[in-house]
Formats: sequence, structure tokens, C-alpha cells
Amino acid sequence: MTEETKVCSRCKIEKNISLFTRENRSKDGLCCYCRECQSVKQRERYIKNNDEMRRKAREIYHKNKTKINERCRKRRAENVVEKRRKELEYERKYRREYRDKILLKQRRYRLENKEKVNKYFRNRYKIIKIKIEHNLRQRIRIAVLSQSCEKLYKSIDLLGCSVDECRKWLEGMFLPGMTFGITMDMVRVSGILIISSLAPVST
Repeated sequence: MTEETKVCSRCKIEKNISLFTRENRSKDGLCCYCRECQSVKQRERYIKNNDEMRRKAREIYHKNKTKINERCRKRRAENVVEKRRKELEYERKYRREYRDKILLKQRRYRLENKEKVNKYFRNRYKIIKIKIEHNLRQRIRIAVLSQSCEKLYKSIDLLGCSVDECRKWLEGMFLPGMTFGITMDMVRVSGILIISSLAPVST
């Protein structure tokens, strides 16, 4: 099967039609310039008419500000999940490719800040805020794995409120005489209750 081609009017090279953008005004429905030449032409035009193009862009924006902002908000809302999924994939790929580099950096930091790191690990679960964060992460992780879901956001983002607000809510559920120092089971139980309202976890 032969591929359809077209000659670019600028570089005079015959190329596959996939390398041309669409143009409704032309007979064949394609731009007369290939994508590469079109990009160069637009860059040259921008450099030559920089101030004028900026002025026109500002005029168009201020004239249609509400409409443009609404369209941008709608596009961001539609693409937020897909964007987050791509970010996570990039992070995973980066960690796989540079695993040794990351581990070496972490090891070097622990050696250079040994006392600080040891102090943090000795005291981290004595701080109520850190304990709540830890238990919430564990509970959300269990819920996500049990439902075969994909966790796209950080546990604190899924919580829907700050840790301090969560702590106040938990304290409001305490029975007389209960404190965080006496029991942390309330945090675990409440973690399950909070998970039931997490909408951003996608399947």
C-alpha cells in the first residue's frame, strides 16, 4: 500500500501527509507547509511582529476574558485526572531509571544528618499529627488495594481537609476520658469512615 505524500512549498521536500497540518481552505485539506517549516515560519513571524502580536493577544483576552477563563477552567477539570496519571507515570519512570542515584542521595543525606534523622524516627509517632497522617495513609492504601483502584493523589489531598481539622473532628468523637495519649484506635476506625467519602480514587 503506497503512502500519500505531498511536497512542502517551503523546503521543497516530498513528505508523508501526516507531517502536514490540516487546512480547510486548501483543496486537499492540508497546509502547504510541512509541520517543521510551519513552526519555523511562525517563529520568524513572532520575532518580527512580537510587540504587535502581544498587543492583539491582550486585546482579544480582555474582550473575551470571561469566556476564555471559563473554557480554560472546563478544560482543566476535564484533563485533571489524565494529567495526574501522566505525572505519576513520569515519576515512576524517573524512579526506575535513576534508582541508584536516588538511593545514593538518600544515603548521603542520612550520613550527613545522622542525629537529625535518628531523632525524627525516635519521636515521629509521639507527635499526634504525624501519627494521624501515618494511620490515614495506611488505611487509604489498604482500601485502594482491596478495591483494585488506582491512587492518583496524596492521602492528605484525598482527606479533603487539613490534618489539624481532622484531629479536631476525631477529638469530637472521643468518649469522656479519652485522649490521643490513651488510645489511637479511634484514628484507625475514623480512617475507615473517611475513606468512604473519597471520590478522586479512579478505577
